Amino acid sequence: MNTATDTVKGARPARRGISLPVQMLIGLAIGCAGLLRAKARRDPAMADAASHGMDTAFTAMLGLSGLSGLALLALRATPAMGVLLAIHLGIVLALFLTLPYGKFVHGLYRFAALLRYAQERSEA
Repeated sequence: MNTATDTVKGARPARRGISLPVQMLIGLAIGCAGLLRAKARRDPAMADAASHGMDTAFTAMLGLSGLSGLALLALRATPAMGVLLAIHLGIVLALFLTLPYGKFVHGLYRFAALLRYAQERSEA
């Protein structure tokens, strides 16, 4: 008996395949690569030159964090784990450090504004 479900009559074995978090990491990496490719192919007149560099850097770091996370999962039982973990954490740190300087920070500002609105509404 390996698990508690083995004692239940008619229990099915654990499902094999790729877990949802791994599928999400793969989707993140593919999505970021597709977005970078689409940005490179689009008409330059449609792009905002002032934010192009930061948008590209954010998308690239998001994709790199997904790829490095996948590399960690694939090589977690090897001696390369420590180096890969340091690289992955460095990418994630860089991603969070650049967050306030891009368009993504708008979501945080919007959330703060909604909290303040709800607080003012409950006080009135």
